[in-house]
Amino acid sequence: MKKYFIEEKGKTDGPYTLEELENKNVRKSTLVWVETNEDWMKAEDFPELFSILITEPPPLPKAKPILNPKYNYSQKKTSWATWLGIIIFISGFLIYAGNYHSNNLKYFSWEAVAIGLLILRIFVVDLVVNIADGQNRNTYLWGWFAFFLPSISLIIIGQLHSLKK
Repeated sequence: MKKYFIEEKGKTDGPYTLEELENKNVRKSTLVWVETNEDWMKAEDFPELFSILITEPPPLPKAKPILNPKYNYSQKKTSWATWLGIIIFISGFLIYAGNYHSNNLKYFSWEAVAIGLLILRIFVVDLVVNIADGQNRNTYLWGWFAFFLPSISLIIIGQLHSLKK
């Protein structure tokens, strides 16, 4: 009568008869050795063991990544830029609303105001272009966007994640 040895948890177990193997939960991938073999073989290679083999389910599918690989989520958002954009937006709105009915700007030169706003726009363009460069975004388009809508561009770019290279 044939005696079977099986591998369990990295150790040799046996010898067992065919009847004793029925209680051992032998799978197709279980390594089995008999005295007539030179090397260990899988249990599915022994025709006499087919009736006692436990059916193994196929391997589980690999989990799909949840995050979009287009973005680098490890880099934090530039929230200070968002707050700066909100402050510029609100302060511009308050200045406009406060001066709409009164003529408080009569003491200021409109040329000085225009130059100050141009300097602010250039400052914001520089900030947005540097942030866009750090996020691997198109600096040319973000620069133009920042020039025409400075506070909005700061708010938006501050909320974006960095693109992966």
